[in-house]
Amino acid sequence: MKNLFIFLMLTLAIQAQSQESFQSLCDMAQKEVDAQNYEKAIEFYDKALTLKTDDGTKMRWTASLASVCASHLNDEQLVLKYNNIAIDYGSNDVFMMDQQLELAEKFKDVNTTEKVLLAARNLDGKYKKYSLKLMYFYYKNKKYTETLITANEILGIDSDNVNAMTYKGLALNANGNTEEALENFMAVLAISPDNLNANIQAGMINLNKARSLWDTANKNYEKKQSPTAQEYHDYKKEIGKAKPYYEACLPLLEKYNAAKNQSSVTAAIKEAKSRIEDLNNL
Repeated sequence: MKNLFIFLMLTLAIQAQSQESFQSLCDMAQKEVDAQNYEKAIEFYDKALTLKTDDGTKMRWTASLASVCASHLNDEQLVLKYNNIAIDYGSNDVFMMDQQLELAEKFKDVNTTEKVLLAARNLDGKYKKYSLKLMYFYYKNKKYTETLITANEILGIDSDNVNAMTYKGLALNANGNTEEALENFMAVLAISPDNLNANIQAGMINLNKARSLWDTANKNYEKKQSPTAQEYHDYKKEIGKAKPYYEACLPLLEKYNAAKNQSSVTAAIKEAKSRIEDLNNL
């Protein structure tokens, strides 16, 4: 029992000393800040943050002060470092969040970007704003499953959000779910007929479906050395399945190209019109 009592007293003494050391380091840092010796202040703040304290508020505040000092020194890498610590300890400073996102983008720090966006969308009234940014981030970094999850979360609170619907379609298409992606793009166009992203995406899905049916029918027919009349009839039936997809893609691609006028889309429009004419002449 005596040994246990001594151990507990020593533990409490060490904890008290650590707390005091943390505070004394912060006090020394503040004196350097008052003297505008920001580099020296950061040394003390850094030692305090390394030592740590169980008080999360003090850790957050100390990291924030270190970040301010780093800003005075124009050291963006240090700002990034101390902002991260402050956010890890629950900072809800919107300015810091936005500053951190800019720095993370500048230094291509994708881990920080994701962390900050996840934290920022929990701020009061900021859920949709930062969820949209998180969705864009995931899609940009080819995290299509995460894009889809985030898009669905946004749609859960805003069912007609065109951006979320569009990126849901993009993620589905990237994951190979073209039919469901097309449904999303057409839903976007029902709300926003002039949405260029939805027009080109829906147009290309229809065009690619038509191409696949056209190519498959022709390849299968070309394998037949002496096709019978029935086989030719079957061929026309199969290749004819491409026609509604070619017809569906045309107005979508034409609307997009009226605004963008891209040579590749012009070629796709020309191809669709030519195939429709060929099918009409079969």
